[in-house]
Amino acid sequence: MSLAIKFIFSKVTLLKINLKRKRIMINQTKTDENLKLIRQVIESYAKGADHRDIGKLDKAFHDDFRVVAITNDGVRNLDKKTYIELIRSEKIGGVERQLEIEWITAKNDTARAEIRLKSDAAIFNDDLSLIRDQHEWQIVNNVTQVVPA
Repeated sequence: MSLAIKFIFSKVTLLKINLKRKRIMINQTKTDENLKLIRQVIESYAKGADHRDIGKLDKAFHDDFRVVAITNDGVRNLDKKTYIELIRSEKIGGVERQLEIEWITAKNDTARAEIRLKSDAAIFNDDLSLIRDQHEWQIVNNVTQVVPA
């Protein structure tokens, strides 16, 4: 192989490597941005429940939202409308809790997160599923186990 061909081959290889690195960097930037947006949705959900802020909860929850809560009284399955009505009637929520995000993972238009919401009375261990719908991240499912603190 001539020196000129080797030179061209090495330049093409470097170009391919650089393009791959740029793609990885772009994908990483998109992932970082998604994780930031997902974190904001989770924080909005936590603050919305703690402060009984219906607007924050309505924005954080997808229309098809469901929560399955495992409590000392058994399993409760609530849709978005029922959950928000319980908040509105002050039967749930209204207690300041500490939010701990254990992990978040996202791929394409779906994400999962494991969080803890701790108060003096109870700890909520939430396993959240989120989807990106109409360019907005929202919680579509929450399986939570509530245990005394």
